[in-house]
Amino acid sequence: MLAVISHLLENKKDIPVSLVCSKRLEGEKEILPLSQLSLKHLQNHYDHRINLNLDDLEMAALIWQLYNGDNPQKLKALIKTKTNFEYLSSCVRAHLERFPNSITGLNALERNILKLVEKNNITSIGHLVGYTLEYQGYFGLGDMQIKRMLDHLHIFLDVKEDKVSLSKEGKEALNGTRNFYRELKNDECLGGVKKYDFLYDSDSHKILKL
Repeated sequence: MLAVISHLLENKKDIPVSLVCSKRLEGEKEILPLSQLSLKHLQNHYDHRINLNLDDLEMAALIWQLYNGDNPQKLKALIKTKTNFEYLSSCVRAHLERFPNSITGLNALERNILKLVEKNNITSIGHLVGYTLEYQGYFGLGDMQIKRMLDHLHIFLDVKEDKVSLSKEGKEALNGTRNFYRELKNDECLGGVKKYDFLYDSDSHKILKL
């Protein structure tokens, strides 16, 4: 969305832009994505769309520029900025938490996967993919992205015929008694930087460059 808005601002400055945003429905515990809403609810969201002003558009373009830049820490300063994008601050915060934690080497979603394995009766990798999709929060990953992530986390999982549990390394990672940065490091990129060139400090919520 940020990329599209940045493109519109740069190339089609004279057209109106509005935001159709999915919100938590009455009686629902989770916010449903637009793809799962009924036509009635979609129409309601469209009727209550938000007209974006120039400040909104410029903020979206700035965040897209910083996302693709070489210093993700610059995004942190924008978390408390008020805009018409209701979930933007939460999404920026979630993006910063995709960098490896300075204590464990795992990021927030990777740690959450281990917590799901610890707390639930997971019978297969496919079962775990489903749980992760449902409880991933603001990350918005698809099933193939989750499967690749699970391949990356194989040393933390003990996979048997009808049971997925934490390995010894998985328990150490979840308990924070060992740092797995070296074992997990690869060339994956987040925005304009390599994921493992930075660390996320959960105490200060800062991104540290290695």
